[in-house]
Amino acid sequence: MASSTDRIFASGGLDGCIYIWDIEKLAATAVNQSTSSSYYPRKMGSQKQSIYSIAMNSTGSVLASGSSDKFIRVFDPRSGKRSYKLRGHQDNIRSVIMNDDGNLVRTITHTHKYS
Repeated sequence: MASSTDRIFASGGLDGCIYIWDIEKLAATAVNQSTSSSYYPRKMGSQKQSIYSIAMNSTGSVLASGSSDKFIRVFDPRSGKRSYKLRGHQDNIRSVIMNDDGNLVRTITHTHKYS
């Protein structure tokens, strides 16, 4: 997921890690949820499950992740800090989308239910 105004993009995977990449430096600059480092990547939350989907707003100031633990986590990718942990899904979150402002997140679960 890429930001349209900043030169960053995000990636996530089955290891439970989310990375924010600086396109100019071609290096990971934030977020690893399973290990710590003195510089990068920074630990962002304590997610232990696979990341199935991530979404970022157009300015790169809000990032949401969906995973197999049925939670949506919302982060500030600039600081690496989690803003919210949203509960209520009954199944794995397979897809996350976000509007440009970052104030609306839509999800699809494993059973294709929308929220």
